[in-house]
Amino acid sequence: MSKSIDKVFSSGLYIAYFFIAIALVDFIIVIARGRTTLKKREAFFTPLTWILIIGLISMIMPVSAFSKGLYTFCMNGGMIVWFVREIYRRFENY
Repeated sequence: MSKSIDKVFSSGLYIAYFFIAIALVDFIIVIARGRTTLKKREAFFTPLTWILIIGLISMIMPVSAFSKGLYTFCMNGGMIVWFVREIYRRFENY
């Protein structure tokens, strides 16, 4: 029973990654075109960058509960890292 639930959750996770990837690619394009207050170089440091880094680290790790948890956390973790970085950037100028 748990194997079939794992397959359902796994496919749902990939679908969520697909939809967030579409939104983040659009976000990168908007930044790169200069249509935001962010500098164009910030297009390289969007949440997608951090999601890919965290996901890559989790895939390199040996298969374990931690690596699977890290992989499922990579979307949220990428957003958290990006927001913390943006908050830091905003307040370092004060």
